[in-house]
Amino acid sequence: MTWYDAATGGNVVADPSLSSVGSVTYYAESSNDTTGCTSLTRTAVTLEILAAPAAPVSGGDQSECESDPIQTLTASATVGAGETVTWYDAATGGNVVANPILSSVGSVTYYAESSNDTTGCTSLTRTAVTLEILAAPSAPVSGGDQSECESDPIQTLTASATVGAGETVTWYDAATGGNVVANPILSSVGSVTYYAEAYSFNTGCTSLTRTAVTLEIVEAPSVPINNGDLVACYAEGVVLNAQDAITQTAGFDNLWYDAPVDGNLVTDPILTLVGNITYYAENINVETGCASNERTAVALTLFDCSVNLIKEAELVDNNGCSDPGDKVLFTYTVGNSGNVELNNINIEDPLLQNPNPQVSIEYSVETIIMMAYLI
Repeated sequence: MTWYDAATGGNVVADPSLSSVGSVTYYAESSNDTTGCTSLTRTAVTLEILAAPAAPVSGGDQSECESDPIQTLTASATVGAGETVTWYDAATGGNVVANPILSSVGSVTYYAESSNDTTGCTSLTRTAVTLEILAAPSAPVSGGDQSECESDPIQTLTASATVGAGETVTWYDAATGGNVVANPILSSVGSVTYYAEAYSFNTGCTSLTRTAVTLEIVEAPSVPINNGDLVACYAEGVVLNAQDAITQTAGFDNLWYDAPVDGNLVTDPILTLVGNITYYAENINVETGCASNERTAVALTLFDCSVNLIKEAELVDNNGCSDPGDKVLFTYTVGNSGNVELNNINIEDPLLQNPNPQVSIEYSVETIIMMAYLI
């Protein structure tokens, strides 16, 4: 057999082959090895290599942080007119993937192959497209809500929360959206809630939720009002109670101490013996449990007001007999055996009051009180 490049005549073709895109026709002529005669016609054989379509153009790898609810990523690629994309799970061979998606944390690579709708030829290579959903870090763990009674000077509360290794906390003023808070503190009476979001340095992803941390400074009540220190003379059964000097306000209780700061709690702020003592009252808000930042002093004093009274009588007469018209002079001597100065002494004697005596009374007052009446 001899190959030619034409049906008649032409050139002998030693290698009737095709190794490039396109087509060629060769012509086979038979010859008798004995007679040397050739066939009257040549047989045409056409060779054709169809052009493979170009590999699809990737729509781009996709990498996103996990959202809530979790998103679905879909691989994409484009091909020329009259061509179709087929997705596989391997660069060669593998299985056809009808729906090249990702809807869970992790990554997957799909491979796009183009096919010519007319020739049925497929691209010589496949185009890889990777989908990735990065895990969101866990929400920060709260350091705990804080609620404190106001102090003086007022304190500063700072919100706290912890995150995992390779993560940091960003604070916001809202559970979603809102503004970044550089310094999540409270240094005035009231309350505020900050929201902690975790950020991963490795992935750049943030937690799906934020952790709320509330700070509260509860107002301290005002100090109790002292209506006046208590003073009295000692007598059996006399009790001075500091609570009687304090105006009680609805919704508040008083705690008593033996010192203006710190000191010991006093259950019964009383005085029952001669002397003096000072107690210190603190207001307590029954609802909040907060105490006033200062205490009110109440002084209790019991004086020893003891006196000695001596009454002496003397008949004033001129003849040694008690006659009508004579005077009886009564002398009252008041002695101070206590520890308080005596002033404005008032002495009452039933003998000198109606109905006795039925006589005129003349009074004279000196250092020693003297009273006399006529017989």
